[in-house]
Amino acid sequence: YQLRIAVRDVTSDKIGAATQFIEIPNLEKNRLTLSGLILQNITTEQWQKRVNGQIVSDIQDRSTVTATRTFRRGTVLSFNFVVYNAKPDANRIVQIQTQARLYRDGELVFEGKIRPLNTQGQTDLKRLESGGAVMLGKNLTPGDYVLQIVAVDALAKEKTQVQAQFIDFELVD
Repeated sequence: YQLRIAVRDVTSDKIGAATQFIEIPNLEKNRLTLSGLILQNITTEQWQKRVNGQIVSDIQDRSTVTATRTFRRGTVLSFNFVVYNAKPDANRIVQIQTQARLYRDGELVFEGKIRPLNTQGQTDLKRLESGGAVMLGKNLTPGDYVLQIVAVDALAKEKTQVQAQFIDFELVD
């Protein structure tokens, strides 16, 4: 689908518009599916607090508004997504592995470790929440990037075993 939105500021009469293509999968087919990616830019200190189980509030600032997908070098790009229709074994255990990849101009610049999906505390195996983070190091060149998340379900049929989702963003100084 293509979503188009136009807005007008009543006070200034300024008009803005945006267009986005949206893929809506048919979840009733029970095939492995990934949701879209939600990005957030946080400092390394904020990320460490999250990793240590602390609640971090007010982590957005005007220069890193998530909607614009503009993020700063030297920060952490946190991402979240949902895995739909994982195939559990007889013991209700899923065997999903995920991996993050970062591309610039079609070239792979970062490939994360392949990690098993953490299902601890999740009861709905048809809808598993997950996420991770990528450090946007100072060594990365400013410009346009693509974050790709790949999920592999070892218990699914070969045809539906691998799914990927991606999102573009801009890296600035």
